[in-house]
Amino acid sequence: MKCPFCLAQCLASDSWCPACRRSLGVERAAPAKSAMWLCIPLFMLFGAALFVGLLAPPPHPSQPRLNWTLVNQTALVSLGSALLGAVVGWVLDFIARK
Repeated sequence: MKCPFCLAQCLASDSWCPACRRSLGVERAAPAKSAMWLCIPLFMLFGAALFVGLLAPPPHPSQPRLNWTLVNQTALVSLGSALLGAVVGWVLDFIARK
């Protein structure tokens, strides 16, 4: 059998791994946190903030209502940024597991 922590070969009768000295009991190793789930909201927030802060035109003073065109564009930019964050996070996960 293989140790779930260091992937060294262990005997089935071993209660601890001789390589990493961890217990081979019934407790499971915690799943690794994925970088993708951190990159998605970060890219989403920063993409929308950069779009509103740098590229969006200021609201016209004679327009008291909410500008739905700007809201829709911001939503599309944040979704596109989230997709970019997913790709970057996936690449980081791929590199970390290699």
